[in-house]
Amino acid sequence: QEDLNRNGVRISIHNYDAVMLMSDKREAYRTLGRIGVPVPELFEEEAATFPILAKPRVSSGSKGILIISTKSEFLEHRKKHRDEYIYVEFLKGIEYTVDCFYHKGNLVGFVPRKRLKTLGGAAVVTESDFSVQHLIRDYLRLLGKKFGLNGPANFQFFVTDNSRIVFTDFNLRFASGGLPLAVFLGLDIPRLYIDISLKGHI
Repeated sequence: QEDLNRNGVRISIHNYDAVMLMSDKREAYRTLGRIGVPVPELFEEEAATFPILAKPRVSSGSKGILIISTKSEFLEHRKKHRDEYIYVEFLKGIEYTVDCFYHKGNLVGFVPRKRLKTLGGAAVVTESDFSVQHLIRDYLRLLGKKFGLNGPANFQFFVTDNSRIVFTDFNLRFASGGLPLAVFLGLDIPRLYIDISLKGHI
């Protein structure tokens, strides 16, 4: 951003360290768990309650995700892939995406939506659900403050069958699907992004 600003280009982007952290699921889960954001339980030893999910540490969408049902499968997969994967609890419940916009660490607005149908990890059919706003607002504010978020972001979370909130994915970019719904519902993220980039404020 500093290089661009020196050349007369005004643009708001997230902190580099935050982007790198969020792109590595293992480091993201460890860090976010420490600051109080609920994330899936990580299984780094042999003790695990099956089924569990094997997820690539660095990936996009649902590429490479596997369900592992037994201890022997777990040990074999871990031996073969070593440090490339993480192993987490298998969550049951309703999956959501929340589209957000931040400015200098402050949460400007957010729209949660149920993921009704997905394709390659992207939600292709969604519907808004504002009944969960109060359950996630403080976590979204915490993420913004802790990492100095600055621009569009979208996160995925579950409301599990036993009423837990669990955040599973952290994307510091425009949503890959469903953004028009957020705009329709009043959170015009592209317009906010342009306005802040040009003016430096809302």
